[in-house]
This record gives sequence, C-alpha cells and structure tokens, in this order.
Amino acid sequence: MRWSGDPKSAERLYKQIAALYPSSTSAHDGLIHSLADQNRLGAAIKSANKSLAQLPDHWELMKSKAQVLNWAGRHLNAEKTLAAVPEAQSFQSDVLHHRALAARWSDDAQSATEYARSFVQRYPGDRDAYRLREDLAYQYGYIMRTSASYFADTFNYVSRGVRQEFEAPLSLRHRIDAGVNRQFFSEGSEASQWTTYALGWTGQLSRRLSTRASAGQVLYSGGSKATRLSLDGSATMLLSDRARIQVGAGQAPTTAFRAIQRRVQTQYGYVELDTRPTLNTQLSGRVGVTGFSGSTRRTSVDVSAFRLLRRGGRLRLRAGARNSWISHDQLSREVYSPDAASNHLAALNMEGTLPWSIDYTAEFGTGIQFETGQPNGIPLSMTVEIAKPLSRELWLRLQTGYSNSAVDRTNTGGTAYRMSYATVQLDYRLKRDYE
Repeated sequence: MRWSGDPKSAERLYKQIAALYPSSTSAHDGLIHSLADQNRLGAAIKSANKSLAQLPDHWELMKSKAQVLNWAGRHLNAEKTLAAVPEAQSFQSDVLHHRALAARWSDDAQSATEYARSFVQRYPGDRDAYRLREDLAYQYGYIMRTSASYFADTFNYVSRGVRQEFEAPLSLRHRIDAGVNRQFFSEGSEASQWTTYALGWTGQLSRRLSTRASAGQVLYSGGSKATRLSLDGSATMLLSDRARIQVGAGQAPTTAFRAIQRRVQTQYGYVELDTRPTLNTQLSGRVGVTGFSGSTRRTSVDVSAFRLLRRGGRLRLRAGARNSWISHDQLSREVYSPDAASNHLAALNMEGTLPWSIDYTAEFGTGIQFETGQPNGIPLSMTVEIAKPLSRELWLRLQTGYSNSAVDRTNTGGTAYRMSYATVQLDYRLKRDYE
C-alpha cells in the first residue's frame, strides 16, 4: 500500500502488524516511513523513538530515524543517532549515505566528504554514492558569479549595478572569495557612482562555529573623488538543531543618494537568533545598531514567527508575521531618519520546485505601519526568487521585490514611499575532487 501511493492505509496496516508481532523490525520500520510519506515527520520521529525503546539494538530503526531527522532539519540529532549504530553495521551503504547527508546539510564539508569517499570506496557500483560525490565536488568547488541589479523608488532615485565574484576553496573548511562591484546612482539630473573591490574569507573553525571576514576598498567617482574602506566580520554558532546565533559588525558605504554624494560610511553591529522550537515553527529575532552621518544612530529590532502549514516538493507553505521597529537619536541630513517607525505584517511564504527543475521562493506580506508625524499606513511587501539549472555547472537566478514600507526606506524627502528592485545572476561552478 505504501508503494502504491496510499501511505495512510499502509500506516494502519503496519500498526496492526506491529501490535501482533512487536519484535518485527519491518513492521516498525514501515510504520515510520508511512508516517513520513504523509509529511508527518514529528509523528514519524515519535514512532521511531517508541520502536527503539522496544528494540534498542535494531540498527535499521536507527537508520530510519536518522533519515526522518534529516528530512526534518535535525541534522545534529541524525548524526548522534547514526553514531549509535553498532560497529558491524556502521559501514552499511544507507548508514554512510545518511551520515554524509546529515553532515552536508549542517554545513560540515569535511565530514560530508569523508563519508561520501568511504561510501564510494566500499560500494563502487552504487549510483547514489557517485551522485553524492559529484554533488559535493561541485558544492565545495569553485564558483564564479556574474550579476546585474536595478533599483528604483518614488523619488526618481535609481541604482544600477554589475558585479563579478569568484570563490575558491583553500580546503574543505576554508574558502576565499574576491569580487568587484560597479554601481551607478542617479536622482533626477544628478548622478554618482562607485567601484568596490573586496576580498573575503569563510572558515569552519569547529563543528558548530563558523566565521566570515571581508575587507574592501570603495572608490567614488562623479563629483569629488574619494576612497573609503569597507569591513565586515561575523561569527555563527550552532547551539543545537533548534537554535543558532550570529553576531556581526563592520562598516560599509551608505546607499542613500545624499549620503553617496557626501561619501558617508555606515558603521553597524548586530546580534541575530534563529530558533525552531518545534518541527513546524520558526522564530527569529535581530537587534542592530547603525551609526551614520557623523553622530546619528539608528536602533533596529526585527522579530518574525512562522508556522509550517504544508510540507511538499511542489509547495512548502508557511504563514506568520514579521515585525520591525527602527528609531533614531537625531535627524540625519543624508539618510531617512524618523524618530520612530514600525511595521507589522502578516506574511505568507511559499517555496518548492516547479516542473523543469525550477526552484522558487516567494513571500507576500501586508499589515499596518506606524511612523512618527505621519498617518498610519498599510505596507505591502513582496519578494520572489527563482533558480533554474541550465546545466550541471551553470545556474540562472532571478530575484525581484517591492515594498512601500518606511522601514525599508533610505532616501530623505517626500512622504509616500515605494521601491522595487530586480537582480539577475549566473552562477558557474567547477568541481574540485577531494581524494
């Protein structure tokens, strides 16, 4: 019944068999997978725990539990479960496969590659082994990105840019990247531009800690020429399968038009926490402080909560809310800086894979907006991202968005605000084999 597309009937049948034959590994295993086939991953994990309490030494049940944990995004728990598989079965093909996937999806490139290598060596005729090794060789290989962007708002402010980036592995735990970005800005009859050159490093310092650092030079042209330094650094700690925290700080050029003309730099710092208290719930929070235009300081707080409503290949649907607050300690001449503004949106988020291998993510939100000295508004936010593989090496990515929120605004002047943007990007990947 399970293989004929009726997992609900299969669930009932496996429950009956497990009740009659409580020591049947096949019955317990079939029940776990029939629940997972219905996208009831929480129930499948509970069933696996119950079965392992009855049959603690059955490695097939450990393997099935780990597989469901991987699907549910609980990769550290999946690794812990597979580590308990007896030594005699620890090199079974499915065990190696799920270990590699758990490491891959939790960004442990070193372990993922080692498990994939062992998988291929022990099972040289297994197609899944070779496919996994190839996927990892591309994922952890070389990347060249070329992109073009366009941004416009209601104040006749237009930004157009082209960017070229190259990323290369130093090892499985360390990568470097270099890029150049040419950006053109205009507002009415006025224009300005800059070129940025940047060099970055990303490192996996431990199983749970990763870091990122970059430095660059900003060359202004159009009007008075000037050079500025851009810096960025961040560290991400994986606290558990349910929570991760990121801290970061740096300085960068400000994209508000008057700030560009005056060559204003922004200094920023933030702390961000992302949690998943249950399999279907995600909570995120971010607190940031930004300084610009001499002594003006912005404080921002963002909080979001989403609940998974549908889990599937074509459509993964989440509903929730996004709330944002900003405040400024004084008025800036270059950057939009109200005393206080806030957005409170009800949002619908969708993602999945369409025919012809088109991956998509879309989010739509609306609600209410409060801003000091202005009437309450009804903000609208929309973003759409599409990714399409043109070949094994080449990916096309498209992104577009719209917002009329004061929280997203940078330029001064006027009251009503709208902005829209679009980006097109080509990713070219070259594999690197780690033998």
